[in-house]
Amino acid sequence: MPGLERRAAAAGDRPALPAEGPADATPATVLVRPAEVLLKPGQSVRFQAALYDKQGRFIKSAEAQWSYSGKGGTLSSDGQFTAGPKARSEKS
Repeated sequence: MPGLERRAAAAGDRPALPAEGPADATPATVLVRPAEVLLKPGQSVRFQAALYDKQGRFIKSAEAQWSYSGKGGTLSSDGQFTAGPKARSEKS
């Protein structure tokens, strides 16, 4: 789309999240950040879960148990993904 710029996360980058919202807010949505990454073989990125209320306001980061069953790399239980030596796109 014109005017939109896509930024790939650098190896090891952790996405910036806004300050935590009210403690009594009820989560309605969980988003994984970053939503998209471009990694070269051997590079890593740490995924993070973020909670939002029904109005779309950020509440806080959430602890998550991560897993992955693909062949493109490895994912630790704390969200650290490392691209494998033959990582490639999974486009259909």
